[in-house]
Amino acid sequence: RTLKESGGWKVTLEYILALGNYLNNKNKKGGAYGIRLSSLDKLKGMKSTDGKSNLLEFLVLQLQTFQPHARDFIDDFGVLAEAARVDITFLEGQVSKTLGMVRRIGNAVKNAKDDSTDRFGPVMTEFHKEAKESMDALDTDMKASVKGITDLVVLYGEDPKKMATGEFLQLFLDFSGSFKKMEEMIQKKKELEERQKARETGKQAKKSPKTPPSMMQRDSSGKLKLPK
Repeated sequence: RTLKESGGWKVTLEYILALGNYLNNKNKKGGAYGIRLSSLDKLKGMKSTDGKSNLLEFLVLQLQTFQPHARDFIDDFGVLAEAARVDITFLEGQVSKTLGMVRRIGNAVKNAKDDSTDRFGPVMTEFHKEAKESMDALDTDMKASVKGITDLVVLYGEDPKKMATGEFLQLFLDFSGSFKKMEEMIQKKKELEERQKARETGKQAKKSPKTPPSMMQRDSSGKLKLPK
């Protein structure tokens, strides 16, 4: 849901797409309607002509100037960290195993002898009923989660058969981390420039000649007179 509904992320993607189309407007890559997730990590590697900046820094500066709330996606992505550590394939396997166990219990209950001295049937019948309801609900939720993440991977133009859930989500977390580090770098650069400017101002003030005191004096009537 975060990757679909985050307003800040939508704005950020729009800017990235616009930058890409501007840079590629003279070749076949221009006029694109989307970007590959692999392109996110390449922004910091695309240097300016003087080599002092990169496209990620330019993006951050543009968003800070025109869309300052876009950076909210960093907070929105906080929930992805835990999700990225979840192994969906492993969970699917565990749910499948548990469902198989519940089915075996159900078969055992059906085949249990109708014997008043054997409490297996009556006791396990109730247990099986509750366990089956719980596992059916869990299986439904699991299938919905798998479909949701699969649809999301496809939405971003990736192949769910080639990209694991954790790998997919980590791409967003990596970009979020790079974006935040760039914000901090820009802030440090601004502070350094301000300190340098203050030092230059102080040096200029020391070099400026002091205005000599006036050689003219006034007499008791207020008229100017030359000193003796």
